[in-house]
Amino acid sequence: MQHIRPDKGIESLHCQITSKDKELQDLKTKLNDSEKRTAEILNEHEQYSRRNNLRITGLQGDEEFQSSIALT
Repeated sequence: MQHIRPDKGIESLHCQITSKDKELQDLKTKLNDSEKRTAEILNEHEQYSRRNNLRITGLQGDEEFQSSIALT
């Protein structure tokens, strides 16, 4: 059985913690970047999809498909 000096064990754990902290920070940065990009894409999609949404009113039989907002 190999004996590890207590100070070496602590140093090893400290290095592992430092490494994991850096990895965590990198993942947080990537997540934030991804969230920003997703928000931008959704915003662009919403803006450009509105162009194609047309409502034609006044046609015979159209009353049953109109929402209460459109009727007011």
